[in-house]
Amino acid sequence: MKGFSSMKPDFRAGSIKGIIILVLLLAIGINGLRVKHSLKNANSELTALSLVNSGLSLDQLEILAEKKTDSNLSACLSKYRLSESQNADLTRLFYSPYLICEAGIEPNYASSPIDAVAIENFFKVRPDFAQFCENLSNHMSIPELSSDHLPAASDTVVFSKSGVAFEEIHDEAIKWYVAGKYLIHKGLVKDARAIFLGILDLAVAFENNRLSHPDKARRMQTCYLIEIAAVGLIENADQLVENKADLFTILSKLQNQIDRMAKISDVMAFDKQIPLAFGQQIAKEESDGKTQIRYGRRLPLLSALFGDKKELKTYLDPLYDPLIVALANPYEKAQRAFNPFNAKYKQIFSNLDSESNLAIFKNLLFPDQFSRLALLGIFTDNLPFYVLLDVKARQLIEGAKAALIIHAFKKENGKWPASLKELETWFGKPLPQDLIRSQPLQFTAGNPPEVFSIGRDGKSKTVDDLYFVPFGQKAKE
Repeated sequence: MKGFSSMKPDFRAGSIKGIIILVLLLAIGINGLRVKHSLKNANSELTALSLVNSGLSLDQLEILAEKKTDSNLSACLSKYRLSESQNADLTRLFYSPYLICEAGIEPNYASSPIDAVAIENFFKVRPDFAQFCENLSNHMSIPELSSDHLPAASDTVVFSKSGVAFEEIHDEAIKWYVAGKYLIHKGLVKDARAIFLGILDLAVAFENNRLSHPDKARRMQTCYLIEIAAVGLIENADQLVENKADLFTILSKLQNQIDRMAKISDVMAFDKQIPLAFGQQIAKEESDGKTQIRYGRRLPLLSALFGDKKELKTYLDPLYDPLIVALANPYEKAQRAFNPFNAKYKQIFSNLDSESNLAIFKNLLFPDQFSRLALLGIFTDNLPFYVLLDVKARQLIEGAKAALIIHAFKKENGKWPASLKELETWFGKPLPQDLIRSQPLQFTAGNPPEVFSIGRDGKSKTVDDLYFVPFGQKAKE
């Protein structure tokens, strides 16, 4: 009996531990159900906003702005319309070695540069489009006039939409690019030049003709348009300039168009305001009882998860603020912030895709935090990617300048420059730079010479180099 009684405390301790474990498991199970319920409701509420499948950006949030629409962008578009299959045929005439469009959209672009014979054959069976190309130069003054007001301050969010789908803008830019190539083939060089520069006008109008600054997703689409314009200028640089005076006229117009676009640091500063403004508006509408009428259901979860501005800023400040500060500097310095930025991003969002026991346990214990992170992940997804695309787009403009300068040198001097120093002496100003390291572009003498940017890896003569002269070598990155 003594031995038996001495075992009782151990038995009771084991029972207590078992009960505690059972309670914990029950609590975890309940929280697990809360997580599922929370996410289910969040999805349901987002569905009510028609946002869940397309991500969160300004253009998807127009429903929050009483459907305000800035329709000026429509005036930038030509009235010439093609069928979907015809647009696909046109897209096959665009080749870029720079991979911006291919990073985000997958139409059937050409796999190598298209020669004049292919262009001529294309137009033989489309005489109406040939007529459109020859008349297009009359339209080129419209885009420049359409971006006639400044965007809102970077800390102001007004949800709006352009009134034109980006697919239509992209198809228009491709039409203009092909038209430019056709006009060069016909010897109408000045008209072609106006059209290639007009694509940049279209990009400016797409970004600025709205009631707010561009968010990062919109800037990415602007980069696609910049690439199309830059390819037209780089690929045809030998035809587009006659002499130094002609060169300075083109470069001045080119720089003016780029200066009209918001700085990437301002884009990111504005992008940070979107979830904050989104939360404040939803919280106010939920408090005022308007969500049921406006969206067909109440939005208590979104209101709770995003309505606390102070709580949201604890997530957003460490993500955005270092990046915004870094991007105000040359890219050479800005890219140094990417590694710590990515580390911070992964740290904040690690629980979303981690299968570790600790992450699962934390998600179960804190379902609201998990739901908030899941929604914030939609807003902040892959921020460095957008920045790198922007840098590449700006690099293509610098490359276009360099290509125009070097071909103008060849026209005036009857030979290629032997060095960047000789080219700069002739040009009389500092040459376009390699933004990756804030240094001169790489130059290798030859016939023609090679002029290129070292690419994201920071090393010369590697697969990610961006070649501007000669045109055609495909980057790999």
